[in-house]
Amino acid sequence: MKNKKYYSLWVLTLALVATFISCEEDGDVRDGIRDVSFKATAKNRNITEGGTITYIDSSSNVTSRLWTFVEGSIPTSDQATVDVNYPTGQSLNEEGKLPGYLTTLEVTHDDGTIEKGEFLVGVYKKVNVEFSASETEVIVGTASTFTAEVENLQSLFLESREDDLLEWTFEGGTPATSTSDNPIITYNTLGTYKVTLTAHRESPLSEDSKSVEGYITVVEPIPVVPEFTANAQVTGITSTVTYTDETSGAVDAWLWTFPGGLPATSTEQNPTVVYNELGSYDVTLEATRTGDNASETITKTDYITVDSNIVAGGNNDGESDDLSQWTAVFEDFVTDRSENLSVSNTIFAPSGGSGSILYSYNEAGPGVPGFTDINIDYLVEINVTEAGSYTVALDHFGDITGGAEYVFNLGFVNTENLGAFETPLRAFQGRFAADTWNTASATVNLPVGKYYVRLAIFNPGFSIGQNIDLYMDNVSVIKN
Repeated sequence: MKNKKYYSLWVLTLALVATFISCEEDGDVRDGIRDVSFKATAKNRNITEGGTITYIDSSSNVTSRLWTFVEGSIPTSDQATVDVNYPTGQSLNEEGKLPGYLTTLEVTHDDGTIEKGEFLVGVYKKVNVEFSASETEVIVGTASTFTAEVENLQSLFLESREDDLLEWTFEGGTPATSTSDNPIITYNTLGTYKVTLTAHRESPLSEDSKSVEGYITVVEPIPVVPEFTANAQVTGITSTVTYTDETSGAVDAWLWTFPGGLPATSTEQNPTVVYNELGSYDVTLEATRTGDNASETITKTDYITVDSNIVAGGNNDGESDDLSQWTAVFEDFVTDRSENLSVSNTIFAPSGGSGSILYSYNEAGPGVPGFTDINIDYLVEINVTEAGSYTVALDHFGDITGGAEYVFNLGFVNTENLGAFETPLRAFQGRFAADTWNTASATVNLPVGKYYVRLAIFNPGFSIGQNIDLYMDNVSVIKN
């Protein structure tokens, strides 16, 4: 590192000449004229925080003086020479300049004349070094990209900035050193290695260094084993299927191919696909670890079946924030409780996906029996043009406070009688323990008509104050 030291001597001199004209008739115009000298000096006017500036007042004929130092270690002084420390610095503004701290000197001369001068001193924050890496665990023979995260590196003066410098040292790396902001370093030997970054600012001088032992770990390559699941393998037209990548081997790139799907390809890790045509479709995933270009492909033949008898369109699984097809009403079929519906991305069915529909059941209050029905309708129309047998199913999970189990009914409701109780709703009734995923299903012979799926949830034990968070996922309807 270069170790230059710059001193800047800044002198502010003001001369005030007071002109006095005698009132006596024979007075000399020069009798009332005298020189008044004001001279203030600041050494090292631009310093790094924690540094000291020496101020000198060389004004003549001084009877008193008052220095004022903004952000200095002392606020004022009456001394001719005074050292002031500045513990707090500033950063460069958008124009690349320091705002500066104001220093003021006011002197009183022996003839009563007062002079005042003020100027700015620059106190620059210290250089601060941090760094990061794209990978801290790398496969032998592969590279990691490092990023310098250095604050206050740029010198104040253009002529000094060419000497501002970053110096990296990479133990076990190739290359072993660098002065780049973002060096790319390859590691060819197993082990753990230290990384060091030192930053030098030329003016005002400041240096900082950070060294991390064992920052990089170089490991043997591991095999890439592609695998994936879908939240539904049998689905209906216009329904969405969400795929979940389960590949092992630290892959970081994915190429999916979906014949018959929209989109037909994807590079997302967990894509969502819509199928608009009946049939059975393959799904292919190519998973790649870009560090060493290891890549493997898996194809699952006829993995997805799009069936006209499947009704599961819209947001049947909580993969969307759209709740327009969901509604909830109190047992009187008048009081709307849809505000208790939401989408959860924290609890969802283990079959796949990233969300579920949540209803927060908190109808009972202190001293109020908890047997209150809430009717939840999934408003995707099932158009039955020929009477027949239909099976409705959904996955569900109850998180209960103030109780140990919950009960709900599952079935269909005729769209013409949406605001009333219907016997088909009672096609299935179940009692479930909390904190576990279950699948409920009901098979009903439906006459010709149009139907929605309905779920009724209630407190089974008249428990006062029982609350239930009911998570619902993967609603499906199949014509048998």
